[in-house]
Amino acid sequence: MSQQTNVADLLKNIDMDALVRIMKPSATPDGARQLILPVYNTQVSLKAFPGSKHLTDAQLDEALIAARDLAIEFEMKLSRTRADSEVTRLNDARGEWVELSERTYDLIEKSRSYCEASGGVFDVTMGSVTPLWDFHNAVVPSREALDDALKHVGWKMIECDPQRRAVRLTDPVARLDLGGIAKGYIADALAGELVAHGCDCAFVNLGGNVLTVGSRPDGTPWRIGVRDPKAPSKMRAVLPVVGKSIVTSGLYERNFTKDGVFYHHILNPEDGMPVKTDVGGATIVSDLSLDGDGFSTTLFALGVEGALAFLEEHPNLEGIIIDKDDAVHVTSGLAKSIQLVDNK
Repeated sequence: MSQQTNVADLLKNIDMDALVRIMKPSATPDGARQLILPVYNTQVSLKAFPGSKHLTDAQLDEALIAARDLAIEFEMKLSRTRADSEVTRLNDARGEWVELSERTYDLIEKSRSYCEASGGVFDVTMGSVTPLWDFHNAVVPSREALDDALKHVGWKMIECDPQRRAVRLTDPVARLDLGGIAKGYIADALAGELVAHGCDCAFVNLGGNVLTVGSRPDGTPWRIGVRDPKAPSKMRAVLPVVGKSIVTSGLYERNFTKDGVFYHHILNPEDGMPVKTDVGGATIVSDLSLDGDGFSTTLFALGVEGALAFLEEHPNLEGIIIDKDDAVHVTSGLAKSIQLVDNK
């Protein structure tokens, strides 16, 4: 057996939950306490400042460790790749009712409303389709495989029983995939945990889902960069925000080109293929990160004009749409505050 294989076997045996639990907060140059950990297939960065309550380092650490433990709980319950998660139990139940923890039930119940509001272009039952795509190895599934998987897609097959806090998928072969909405729910919960421990100045980042608590330590707004879809290492705009969620999605996140055709990770529940869109990147500004996650897929499916109209129709949402020509389109509520960056 090769050394490489031995290392791979060793990594399989590592208890990631135990590894995360030994991660402790540390000081940052700007006077915060920070904790960085891997959760739900992304890097979570939590920063907490003394704020107006002048919290001590010990108090900030207590808040961060509580948020860390909550993040571990989400990983254990929501991951569809863990054999012992609640989502896996539900997917393997073959149509039977499964009683769930309060947060898992709440997320699944809320996800149905986002599916409905999207008109079906966002669907959390795409779990039979998404594994067919391999964006790391540029694998395009066959039409036959997609058609077979799509028979088991449809958010209306999710049934919820609030009395028992139980859920079932009426199609025994259907698979739930909360990857398109869970990060927003987790970000809201982690920020809520920090606030519950007295933090009024904090910054939560889940791989692009940014949630700010209050203003910066000096009282000024946080300045959040919006990536340029054509040059993701650069910023296309900067947003000043206080106590808001900023969720940015782009076709640059996961994609490949094969035989001259560009494929991206935002899939259409109708045909299982990448959605056809003139949107290159979409940013949603809202009070809840859940809203940003839950509606981002919808914006790509609607296209630039439809996305802007959708955002304007929802008073709790503001947004930035960057089209494939790199033009920036902004909702009315952000027009005066956004700062554009010229990368040319």
